[in-house]
Amino acid sequence: MQFIKKFIFTGVLNLAFCFCYTQNSKIDSLQAVLKMAKEDTNKVKVLNELSWQLKNTGKYNEARETALSALTLSKQFRFKKGISNAYNCIGIIDFKQGNYEDALRNYLAALKIREETGDKKGIASSHNNIGLIYLDKGNFPGALEQYFTALKIYYQNLQPNGEIEDKKGLAGTYNNIGSVYYFQGNYPEAVRNYFISLKLKEKIGDQKGAANSYHNIGSIYLYQNNIKDALRFFLIALRIREEIKDLQGMAASFNSLGLVYQRQDNFEEALNKHLMSLKIKETIGDKKGMENSYGNIGAVYYRKKNYAEALKNYFISLKIAEEIGHKGGAASDYGNIAGIYIKQKKFKEAEIYCNKNLMLAKEIGELDLMKTANKTLSDLCVGTGKYEKALLFEKAYIAIRDSLLNEENTKKTVKIEMQFEFDKKEAATKLEQEKKEAVAAAESKKQKIVIWSVCGILILVIGFAIFAYRSYLQKQKANIEITKQKEIIEEKQKEILDSIHYAKRIQTALLTSEKYIERNLERLEKT
Repeated sequence: MQFIKKFIFTGVLNLAFCFCYTQNSKIDSLQAVLKMAKEDTNKVKVLNELSWQLKNTGKYNEARETALSALTLSKQFRFKKGISNAYNCIGIIDFKQGNYEDALRNYLAALKIREETGDKKGIASSHNNIGLIYLDKGNFPGALEQYFTALKIYYQNLQPNGEIEDKKGLAGTYNNIGSVYYFQGNYPEAVRNYFISLKLKEKIGDQKGAANSYHNIGSIYLYQNNIKDALRFFLIALRIREEIKDLQGMAASFNSLGLVYQRQDNFEEALNKHLMSLKIKETIGDKKGMENSYGNIGAVYYRKKNYAEALKNYFISLKIAEEIGHKGGAASDYGNIAGIYIKQKKFKEAEIYCNKNLMLAKEIGELDLMKTANKTLSDLCVGTGKYEKALLFEKAYIAIRDSLLNEENTKKTVKIEMQFEFDKKEAATKLEQEKKEAVAAAESKKQKIVIWSVCGILILVIGFAIFAYRSYLQKQKANIEITKQKEIIEEKQKEILDSIHYAKRIQTALLTSEKYIERNLERLEKT
């Protein structure tokens, strides 16, 4: 068994090195191109792509500087697509670091330019990004409103055959909607939307996206403590990720499998999977992922009541979070560290980290973190015998918890869903009407062509008939003229002949006949 684990672990590392080489090779290639690039819009495209790749490897500071260079150059050339892409990338970096206000400002800047240029795909993407901010802050109606706005854009912009143009973007939006329902605890709706997303991804052959959907569905089953189905879906996701060599995805799969074993109190297997996940993330340079893995390893040791090892891993996680500027991760680590100190009855140390936890959670405005921070402070106050303060923090915890799942939010969610369904049906009706109008217009155009063709033929026939009739009349006139000329000629010929005959008669009357002359000649010869 240990040999098999070691073999799998070595294989994963080999894949990780290959992925790391490919990733760094792409960054190196882009940097080489950048050195020779002229100051034009092509250089902007290279800068934006390089920023994106750096962001994917967790090099947020370098990625930000590169995106800012792209933004400056884009503005110089008034290259709007370059400007919007740069703002979008900076917004993503801000979001990943927990700077939600800055992220929102940059996303809105990108959205404004995309609306000006009519970039429908970009507009929908911006609404999805803004929705992620609201989701992380616990504003579920706000998140859904953004996602349904994106869906509306996708359904309004169809191909000539009636198919959705950007199926990948549509699938991602359904996935995001599923995540909102997941956090709201509405698991049936979450699963339904995840499956819609999965079906779309499989239809377009998006294996990486399909693996993410299988993973998300597995997460719901895990949260519901349906270990059998959770394992099944996590393993399907892992198999696909191994086939396409998606190292980041594989790291996420090993992480989730670790959570499954952790739920079963199988700490050895849980640690094994989290360590496999960590090694991949270290190899590909995914610092945010590393932070998450150290946190999960710390949680396993916490469940084992090995608080020293738990603290060690939480502090490593905290250090990485502070290094990359991930405020949400740092706040979570502060809370985890405080929780261990409370267990150890080190209340002074616990208070320091409890306050840091709450302060940072309030700074970034993430309600879920604020909820947890108040609960930890309540536990601290109970531990120190400050029951009145404990009650205040407990009330704050309950208030935030209820605000995330209250009736008003549910009503807003239902209203947004109903509005979207209405808009979707209206769009479908409008499209159907436009199709009917297009068919009617085409039929009308066809009828007009037939009518004009018939009219053209009739005009040609009438023209030909008139021409033929005129030709006939002219021929008749010519025939009459010819007849008259013939009659004149014949009459003149007759007159001439009559004159000749008359002259001949006169001549005959005046001259001696030939017979008379002949008789006289014969008589003379005889004599």
